[in-house]
Amino acid sequence: MSQRAHRPTIGLTAPLSAIIGTDAWGIGEIPNVADLARALRRAELGIDVLQLLPITPMSSSSNSPYSSSSSYGIDPVYISVAGAIHELSRVTGLGLRAPTSPATSATRVAFNRTRQDKLAALRTAVETCIDNSKLRGELDRFSHAQPWVDDLAYFLTLSGLFPGPWWSWPDALATRTTAALTELCQTHRATFDFHRCLQWLAHSQWNAMRDELRGLDFELMGDLPFMVAGHSVDTWCSPDCFDRERSLGVPGDTFDANGQDWTLPTHRWPAIAATDDLWLRRRTQYTAGLFDRLRVDHAVGYFRTYSRAVADLGTRPLPPGRFEPTVEPAQIAQGRRTFSTMQRVARMVGCTLIAEDLGQIPDYVPDVLGELGIAGYRVLPWQREGQQLMSPASYPRKSVASFGTHDTESLAGWWQQVSSEQRSELTQLANRLGVELKGSEAWSPQVLQQLLSLIRRANSELVLLLLQDLIGSPQRLNTPGTVGEHNWTYRLPCPVEQLGDLYADTFDRVRQALHG
Repeated sequence: MSQRAHRPTIGLTAPLSAIIGTDAWGIGEIPNVADLARALRRAELGIDVLQLLPITPMSSSSNSPYSSSSSYGIDPVYISVAGAIHELSRVTGLGLRAPTSPATSATRVAFNRTRQDKLAALRTAVETCIDNSKLRGELDRFSHAQPWVDDLAYFLTLSGLFPGPWWSWPDALATRTTAALTELCQTHRATFDFHRCLQWLAHSQWNAMRDELRGLDFELMGDLPFMVAGHSVDTWCSPDCFDRERSLGVPGDTFDANGQDWTLPTHRWPAIAATDDLWLRRRTQYTAGLFDRLRVDHAVGYFRTYSRAVADLGTRPLPPGRFEPTVEPAQIAQGRRTFSTMQRVARMVGCTLIAEDLGQIPDYVPDVLGELGIAGYRVLPWQREGQQLMSPASYPRKSVASFGTHDTESLAGWWQQVSSEQRSELTQLANRLGVELKGSEAWSPQVLQQLLSLIRRANSELVLLLLQDLIGSPQRLNTPGTVGEHNWTYRLPCPVEQLGDLYADTFDRVRQALHG
């Protein structure tokens, strides 16, 4: 078979927050996804997939898209205010005017300020027309079709009334008695409907964006987080399925001898299984319905979940934890059951699963994923064959090739700090594959071109690049195990509509690498 027949599909990974548009309010917005796709098409780079990191409502205590307050819904911070005003005007017939976006000189995403500004503008607009019969009909139809909407609206309304987590709320509300929720809805109807309306607006913009991507022949890939926050809609609605006395994480490994703690509750897998995996099926169906492909975060966790007792945390080094299930046969059975379930549900809505199987992975994980035909990751700097770097041309076809993920350095950042031994090894591999890479070179658009030429030779069905790699930026999205404004606040240095002009020379290099 010719080399062209084996050419992988090329994709780009990004947090939606980073995809800034000309009229965006300091953060990437849903319509900007289509703006990026159009820019990539105009540049003819050969990129056909856009992967977004999780878009669900973020926990109030974190800007991480992997710490979510719900498995369902789209965070309103991604709504285009101008688009929302237009949609409300269209449905109600009222001549609403969109406010001017706040001026900002920030070079990073200011989540708190942006959220406050947007929610204030959207609240003013929604309150103006929430009693309109046509709008109320739209909201009722939307809530009926998406049963999670009311639960999310209840949860957010209550979170605004009570400062603590849901288990500290009045008992009738913490235990979700029908009478208490009915009374809440009646007493705080405006707030309840505001949160319903935000989700209706977000999903209207999402559906319009997806239609544009289909017209451009772009696929959209999403990310299914492994867990939600302790204070979340999921744990409130299904408390028996989660253990808040234990905290998810990973044990020490070659990358982090101390291990990691994520301050997230852990699953009670037997309880979830006893419901015929209802929570797993519903969240997979919802998320898969938004995308063409779906990356399942922390794949090994579905086989065996590592956690520590919350009572033992608070000191360094981290205390030892434990895996559940404890024995390998049970781990294999659980992983096969959960991934089979997710794959079946995803296929029902036309979505393809991909497993993020990185870290310390037992051999049985890729074996089970292979049985199910689910692609796993091959990260080039970590993939070894004996004592040598494994050639990407030898990767299995059912795999995703990359230089890293959102938790690693961008290509430019990695090249600037990689050791001379690693550069030499990478140079030898590249030269064997006909790529004239010189390990002694400083970072430049030419080095970017050579590295992209190397990864394009992967036999994998999909190659994923980071958004920063598109322009050769050394900026990093996230550094695991750290907390601060350096994490998750990266944004493009210019509006996405201007990328092709400002980075014309770099785009030429990228085009040559991906088409060469």
